[in-house]
Amino acid sequence: MVVLAALLAAFAAAGSYDLKDHLSLGGYIAEDAEAGHADHWLDAHFGAGEPQLVLLARAEGGTVDAEDAAAEGRRITAGLAARPDVTAVHAYWNSPTDELRSPDKREALLTVRLRGDDTAATYASERLVKEFAGRHGPLTLSAAGPGPTRTEIVAQTRHDVERAEFLGGPLTLLILVIALGSLVAGMLPVAVGGVAVAGALLVLRVYADFAPVSILTVNLTTSLGFGLAVDYCLLIVSRYREECVPGRAREEAVAAAVRTAGRTVLFSALTVASCAAALLLVPLYFLSSMAVAIIAVTLLAALCAVVLLPALLVLAGGVLDRLDPFGPLRRRLAARFGSPWHRIAHTVMRRPLLWLAAVGVLLAALAAPALGARATISDERVLAPNSPVRHTSQRVDEAFDARVLRPVRLVLPGQRGRAAARYLADVSEMPGVVSVTGPTGVLVHGRVVDDDAATARRHTGPGGAYAEVVTAGAYDAEQVEHLVRTLRAEKPDPRVMVGGFAASVADTKDAITSRLPWVLGIVGCCLAFFLFLFTGSVVVPVKALAMSALSLAATLGFLVWVFQDGHLRSVLGDFTVDGRLEISTPVLAGVIVFVLTVDYEVFLLSRVQEEYRASGDMRAAVAHGLSRTGGLLTSAALVLSVLMAMMAASRVEVTKLFGVGVAFALVLDAVVIRALLVPAVMRLAGRANWWAPPVLSRVHARLGART
Repeated sequence: MVVLAALLAAFAAAGSYDLKDHLSLGGYIAEDAEAGHADHWLDAHFGAGEPQLVLLARAEGGTVDAEDAAAEGRRITAGLAARPDVTAVHAYWNSPTDELRSPDKREALLTVRLRGDDTAATYASERLVKEFAGRHGPLTLSAAGPGPTRTEIVAQTRHDVERAEFLGGPLTLLILVIALGSLVAGMLPVAVGGVAVAGALLVLRVYADFAPVSILTVNLTTSLGFGLAVDYCLLIVSRYREECVPGRAREEAVAAAVRTAGRTVLFSALTVASCAAALLLVPLYFLSSMAVAIIAVTLLAALCAVVLLPALLVLAGGVLDRLDPFGPLRRRLAARFGSPWHRIAHTVMRRPLLWLAAVGVLLAALAAPALGARATISDERVLAPNSPVRHTSQRVDEAFDARVLRPVRLVLPGQRGRAAARYLADVSEMPGVVSVTGPTGVLVHGRVVDDDAATARRHTGPGGAYAEVVTAGAYDAEQVEHLVRTLRAEKPDPRVMVGGFAASVADTKDAITSRLPWVLGIVGCCLAFFLFLFTGSVVVPVKALAMSALSLAATLGFLVWVFQDGHLRSVLGDFTVDGRLEISTPVLAGVIVFVLTVDYEVFLLSRVQEEYRASGDMRAAVAHGLSRTGGLLTSAALVLSVLMAMMAASRVEVTKLFGVGVAFALVLDAVVIRALLVPAVMRLAGRANWWAPPVLSRVHARLGART
């Protein structure tokens, strides 16, 4: 079996060797929504829309209108336009408008539209930045925009993950040696995790032929694969050691461990995979490809744990417990203090109402900031303040009017003449609108203030026309998003589309929030179904859902308090605070946390229920279950928390947010939820923990899903 697993892992590694060439760099916004369709239409008909690359040109020692600077600017513009990846270039030197020149005339902009999807545009922008950024005679060019932002996010994230693995690897092995009691046993999760990750990467490679796969799935697959391998190996190895009584054959002990702990692992994996599948409903391929990665690595980690790990245990034989540098210390501590988890359980269950109230107040206080959560999508502000791309973006915002550069765009397919003029005049009179530039010129409060023919021609074509709406608020302000929704609600023609950055934010929020009830419903049903099959109780699934909801609410509240409100910057390092939270990363962090906490819940329940069936004493059963699993769950949570804490040091805010969120949630679950809240609730519920209506009890008895 071990040789077969090694061969299969080698085959999987060979089959996924070119996975990196098939990964995508976008997926954070709802591309198949109205703003995305508007952007594609503008690009196809006018070469307009949101630019993927922005170049800031600064004249050294003069102005951008000086003869030598203007000549160089025209040469650069022509050079950009001639590149096969470029569909349109709007620069000060080929579209001489004041919006593309700074008030002091020392800086000018070149905005570039690139061919292809986010991935193709990002790689194209990377090539163009290498060629054009830097000194060009009297001009110095620096880069900003979505393309360079994505390039820097990916590069920095890779660096952060490599650093986390390099620094976290030895710490992880140290934790495993302490938890499993020997260096030999500590290497078992490494072997199981390696095979599971190799297989999951092959699954992603095959999936990439049919749908986009986010480049960050590889990092998630690796971290989660080894994290789950740790969970599953800790449980099975611990149970194997319990079954190794004097006079019993090693093979019999392994079989007994697989029958008990192995069944728990399989139920846990099925629950996790089913819940993760709900993310496939969200129309952001960043999240849907993450769901595929979670499903694949979870099922493979469980399969390896119940098939490969038993073979490794038999092969290890008597050397399993050797090379334990912490053995003497562990034995002295156990002799002096006993099991801390057993004492914690009894302490909590002596006054369960008091502990329930105290923990409830703590979780409510942590969750309270979540009521003020405000969402946005990621842009250059997620980069470190000293990032070159971030610095250029800040300079563009300071020297140019961002409201003009990133307007709300109205697409008017087939719309011309008086109907379009009336509609645009009405739009210009809406609250919060400064001006509307389109096929009728420039409109302010219903009146034409500039009817330049060139402006009208630029916004009119064979397929229709478009207009740019400049707003009073910042281009990403909530009032602009409200304007987008108003414009969509009051369209005179269903063919009219509203696009731009604010529209993309609105579409992405809607894509997530509209599917969120379905996602939560599926997750709740899957969790309830599998926990019912596992325990035969309808109370336990309700309790598990409530615990997960409290844990996730507290984690979201903590993230809002830190990243939206700006606390703990001196501890976590500098990051941008603008009163909002990037929307997709907390969703992903929540799913990962849910995956792991479900694992921990199932592991604890398996031991509690087993002891309760043997003794009929709920208090003793909870204490026994917590003493048997508390150290294991804490060790498992600590392994991933170490890796996540390394990622919390990232210079990219979304990576920092993910690391902080997952690490905080795991510590919260291990220290507060699992150690304090679960014993209190189970003590209060008593025998009712295992209650189910007679008809469901008969169903459970027939299915025979027992630990």
